[in-house]
Amino acid sequence: MEARYEARKRALLDECSIAPEIFDEVMPRLEQFMEPFVESLIRTEQVAHARIFVQGLLSDLDHKNAESIAYRFGQDRMPLQWFLGVSPWDAAPPGVRRGGSASGRDVGGRGGGSGL
Repeated sequence: MEARYEARKRALLDECSIAPEIFDEVMPRLEQFMEPFVESLIRTEQVAHARIFVQGLLSDLDHKNAESIAYRFGQDRMPLQWFLGVSPWDAAPPGVRRGGSASGRDVGGRGGGSGL
C-alpha cells in the first residue's frame, strides 16, 4: 500500500476505536442477531465456536483466521478450525427451507414456495 494511503488508513482506524462500555452494550445485540444462525447447530460447543468466531471477526485482530481468533480468546486452535472446516451445518440462509426435487436440485424459499 502506498505511504499516503497507509497514513490515511491509520488516521481512519484511530477514529474508529470503540469505548469498552459501548462494546459491552453491543454484545447482547450480537447474541440476539446470531440466534437464527446458530439455532440449527446441535452441540453447545458448536454454538460457542460460532460466537467466538464472529466476535473474533469483529475484533481488532490483524489476521482474522481461526488460529488468531482462538488464541485471542485463550483457546486451542484445533477445535475452532475443526468447527469451521469439518463440522456439518446447513449453508442455507436462516428462514429458507430446503427440499428435494426429482432433478436433485434444492427447491424452497421463504414462505414455502418453490422459489422458481
